[in-house]
Parts: sequence; C-alpha cells; structure tokens
Amino acid sequence: MGWPATYRPEAIYGDERNDLLNQRLLGEIHLDDFLVSHTKDAIQWMGDQEEQIEEELIKLFSDYMRYANEPRKGGEDARGPTYYEMEIAVSELEVELASNELADDFNLAPMLTQEMVDEAVKNIIKKVKEDGIPRCTVTIGEITVYLYLQSDLSINDKYLTVDAARDNEIIVIVNKNHPHWYQIRGAEGVLNYLRHCVYDGIAEWKARKKQGTIDPDTIKVFKDGYLRIPMEIERHQS
Repeated sequence: MGWPATYRPEAIYGDERNDLLNQRLLGEIHLDDFLVSHTKDAIQWMGDQEEQIEEELIKLFSDYMRYANEPRKGGEDARGPTYYEMEIAVSELEVELASNELADDFNLAPMLTQEMVDEAVKNIIKKVKEDGIPRCTVTIGEITVYLYLQSDLSINDKYLTVDAARDNEIIVIVNKNHPHWYQIRGAEGVLNYLRHCVYDGIAEWKARKKQGTIDPDTIKVFKDGYLRIPMEIERHQS
C-alpha cells in the first residue's frame, strides 16, 4: 500500500487529523505473511488481525508518539509538511514527470484551436449558470465570486473553468469528475485545492481589470498575495 492510499493505523493517527503526530511520525511496516486483497493493493485482514497489529504498534512506538506530540520550543509554528512528507511528495512527482505518459502528452501536437477552447469554456459556463447552484457566493469589494462544484461535467472537461471577464462578478467552476479531484485527500486537501482554484480566478480578474493584461507573471504576483491571507487572518485573530 503506497501513496495516495497509504496505510495509516487509526489507533495511532486518528481520523483525518492534522495534529503534530500526523505531521511528524512516519513509519514503514512489512507484512510478509498476510493475505492480500484480490486487487493486490491492500491487506486482507482476518478476524482481529488489524486490531492486534495496531495494539502492538502502540506498545512499540508509544515513546515516539509522545515525543511527536510535544510542541516545539519558542512557539514555532509546527504545521506544514514534514521533511519526510516533502521527500515522499517530491519522489512521487519525480516519477510522474519522468513517466512515458507525460512525455507522450507533452509531445502531442495541440489539436485545439483558441476558438475551440473559447467555445468549450463558453458552453460550460452557460450550462452551469443555467442548471447549477453555486456552492458559495461571496462579495469582495466591488465583485461577487460564485464558486460551483460540478459533478455533472464530463471527465474530459477542464479541471477548472473561470469567467473573469465581467466587471462585477467572477465565476469559478470546479469539475468534480476530473481525475485530479480523486487524488485529493481530506478536508485540508479540498481546502487547498479550492483555494488555488478560486485565487486563480480572482488573480485573473484583477490582472485583467486593474492591469489591462492577463500576463501570467502578473497573475502569479496577485495570487501570491492571496495565498498569504490565511496566515494574516490567524495573525490578526491572535
């Protein structure tokens, strides 16, 4: 069992927690004499085997668990990915970037004209505005942001569709049928994914309306500021 469905014994890690232990404690276990599922991607537990394994892990690593839960000195923010989590993520990304699948897609000649792309975007926006209901609607100064989470789009439709050409509204449409959606894990994963999608839309609107251009570097500068907002909110609250 590997990423993204890594084995995480609930007796140790809990259910989708983001505490110090989950951020710091990483282990690897080899179960050589156990049955596997028919899909060969999970252990086929028999009886109370899993409970016995978890009880034994707690006995063996209780000191590690206690140490992992100790706050760092000086009030340092202990959140964010650990070194090991970062290394795992980079390793996975490296494999993905070096894959034949990416090479084939990268080297494939573009089959869509700009007119075709624009037409597809227009059709999605029209369909969603007619049939969809915004998951949330938020007014920011002079504009209103509409966020749609659509499960009725095609697996072949874009992961994100943005309409930022209007003066007083931004429409952000996230395709829940896109393959990438199924790579997201937990509430924090959904939050960060939606945060990037929405801030992409807001940054595009601001670049278009305030700068008169949708230059990619300008959009990145605006988005960089938006991604700092959560920490600013926490700082003001404290």
